[in-house]
Amino acid sequence: MTKQQTMTLEEAEVIVKKYNISLFVEQMNEQVGNLDGCDCEICKNRGYYYVNHGDWAEKVVCECMKNRKVLSLAQHSGLGALLETCTFENFRDFGEDWLKNIYTRAQEFLADNKPFFFMGGQVGGGKSFTCTAMVNEYIRREMDCKFVMWSELATTLKQNVMNDADKYNEIMTEIQNATVLYIDDFFNTTPTNADVDKAFQIINYRYNQSRIKPKRYITLISSEKYLPEIKKIHEGLATRIAELATPRYTLNVKRVAGRNIRERIIRETEASSEI
Repeated sequence: MTKQQTMTLEEAEVIVKKYNISLFVEQMNEQVGNLDGCDCEICKNRGYYYVNHGDWAEKVVCECMKNRKVLSLAQHSGLGALLETCTFENFRDFGEDWLKNIYTRAQEFLADNKPFFFMGGQVGGGKSFTCTAMVNEYIRREMDCKFVMWSELATTLKQNVMNDADKYNEIMTEIQNATVLYIDDFFNTTPTNADVDKAFQIINYRYNQSRIKPKRYITLISSEKYLPEIKKIHEGLATRIAELATPRYTLNVKRVAGRNIRERIIRETEASSEI
């Protein structure tokens, strides 16, 4: 006859503990959360899940949270559907050196983490596409990005500066302190003195902060004007941009025939639709 084995109290407590942990993990992982942005089968949209390690349970942040953050940053950027099409994967250089140079400078800027990038000149010369593609890369790095059309921002600021000081300060603070700020169509039309004043407040603030906190603020600017033309409007503003963009990241796209890429793509589309 074999001797009957008995379980000690401590052994029984271990078994009960493991059972309770297993039950806890199973029940917690079955709960459905309400996070939006994507549908995750792993965490069931809670943002976390539990892992059973036998005698203890670990709460783990789900990988989907990175995707949710990226999606949230994309929505907050203000660029909307443009982020889906304006990517470096979709960048076309048409075999031309000037476009290859734009691509190279943009990639170098992303690697260098310099504070200012300016791209001006030719209408349809890839300025907005390039800057939006750069914002795309910063969003993938989980950086806070803000896009503004200069004319719209200037109008909003001027409307609120006298009528709603709190709203004005809220907008100005958000623009000044965005980790990545992309200003499109900067001074495309002749700015008023009020426009220039607002622009200087934004650029000067980010200029000063970039000198105090390197790599904290990144400013992308696209314009139909060359930087020397902006200098004629406000020398202090233009020279601040030029100093921190450096010649390497101050791109003035020559206004010459054949450099309107937007028009070229439209012609391709029209040709492909002919029957």
